[in-house]
Amino acid sequence: MSVGVSVKVGNTVPLSCQLESLDTTKFVRCSLVDEDGNAEAGSPFTLPHVGGGLYSDGVGAQPDKFLFATYIVYDDAGFTIQSSLNLPTVDVFSPVEANINRVITDLTGEVETTGSLLAELASSGEVIGEIDDVTLDGFAFPGGDTFEGELSDNDIIEGEKI
Repeated sequence: MSVGVSVKVGNTVPLSCQLESLDTTKFVRCSLVDEDGNAEAGSPFTLPHVGGGLYSDGVGAQPDKFLFATYIVYDDAGFTIQSSLNLPTVDVFSPVEANINRVITDLTGEVETTGSLLAELASSGEVIGEIDDVTLDGFAFPGGDTFEGELSDNDIIEGEKI
């Protein structure tokens, strides 16, 4: 089982199964279910061989839930004879928020959206909270202003240090 793959919510889920034998004549099928055990639309997926024993395809869109992919290797195109040399493997896909307007909790405990916090910083010049070594050159605010520069130190985004 893999440690986990982070995928931005809405991005294509990158299914891939590398056969240790490098066999190019097998047939790989992947069942994809969410954390509630519900099959994703189109599951199971047949993965095409892309080279060197790697079977891979991008499917669907990552929901805001964990996904579990189980890869089973077959000896036949009818998916009836499971390979005795290639055991099933599992990948875990964890959702990552794709929107920069995530909630930031600054060091004083106040909660603001990224855009409003940065807009306030840019307009007032005051430091409400600091972000750990993130460069935001050319970041556009809703009013059309831009922020260029670097914020640093220790702010927290949804419980995780950047």
